[in-house]
Amino acid sequence: MPSLIVRSTNFGLITALLALTALALPLPSHAVPSFARQTGMPCSQCHILAFGPALTAYGRQFKLNGYTFGKVESYVPLAMMIQGGFSRADAAQPAPPANHFNTNDNGSVDQLSVFISTRITEHTGIFAQSTYSGVDRHFSWDNTDWRYARPVTLFGTDAVVGVSVNNNPTVQDPWNTTPAWAFPYITSGLAPTPAASTIV
Repeated sequence: MPSLIVRSTNFGLITALLALTALALPLPSHAVPSFARQTGMPCSQCHILAFGPALTAYGRQFKLNGYTFGKVESYVPLAMMIQGGFSRADAAQPAPPANHFNTNDNGSVDQLSVFISTRITEHTGIFAQSTYSGVDRHFSWDNTDWRYARPVTLFGTDAVVGVSVNNNPTVQDPWNTTPAWAFPYITSGLAPTPAASTIV
């Protein structure tokens, strides 16, 4: 019987090591995988250097046209993202930065996000993000942008007209450079950070 327990423990340990190895392997990044699947394009088609929020000319057109580009019909419009961190300062803070945390040396799951990003109709698309904050320990709607857009010709000039309904000022920015998307992309909810930010 003891040998069976040892084998079971070894099996669990080997399984855990294989899972960690698989998670650590570098994989191609997709900004929002469902848009990459929808368009059949690599991330670098829309994003500068294929990472970060800043958009290329094609990415701006994709966003301005209501997230509707692409001919791929069979894909799952869901994606997930997890952000974690370890916060350590030279000196401990006078009080814990949040409930359930210490004054220093805090490991955390900062965000766990679920995205629904897809073309809905020929002229309508959505980018929706719901996020669980591991620091505050609650879910909330994050950046959400529903768009209706269609190309038109006005006075002999091509244009795109439409409507963006969103829940965060500047999320509709076609360059993705304003406060909803701008640097620093990720901040810690547990470490002191500068209070200065872009004024909207």
